[in-house]
Amino acid sequence: MSLRDLLYLCAYCGDDTRIVRETVRCDSCGRTYEVPAGSRRVRVADADGTATMASYDDLADRIASATGASTTHPAGAVARFARIEHAVHHLGELIGFFEERGPALAGRLTLADTTLRLDATDGEVHEWPLRDLRAVQTASGAIQVATRDGILISFRMLSDSPRRWEHALKDRLQHVWRTEDRGEITEFQPRIRSR
Repeated sequence: MSLRDLLYLCAYCGDDTRIVRETVRCDSCGRTYEVPAGSRRVRVADADGTATMASYDDLADRIASATGASTTHPAGAVARFARIEHAVHHLGELIGFFEERGPALAGRLTLADTTLRLDATDGEVHEWPLRDLRAVQTASGAIQVATRDGILISFRMLSDSPRRWEHALKDRLQHVWRTEDRGEITEFQPRIRSR
């Protein structure tokens, strides 16, 4: 995962960050984050210049514990729809399936209270009620959702973090399920399940 995708929020103050070259900056508290050449850890510098090293896991844990409900703003995305699955066999045994994805469709992705919507640049509008989504996950820098009618949609975010979108979508889904008395979601993939 890229540093930009991980640190969509400051791990210390929880405000939005921005990218300047290879450095993530928080304008609210003045911290900067960067990965020194050859390092597997992140250099975190306070506003006064004091620096420490942190692991990706430590920073991810801080973001998860410091934030409440995640939010998003409409963002550029490229969607690909997978409507067909093909079986994969090895030595005559079924070992799985893979999705055949259609052409890329660029547009603006918006997460509302009860819907996920893509306004495509070609004028097409796609909208999915959150209550009808069947799975959510991130994969290869994209957010993926499965719809009630069996379509897998992959959204590659053009200028925002797929991690931010995953968290916000999961928060919103939890809220929709609670509001409809469908239970507390305990799993988002391979299928959304509740208790």
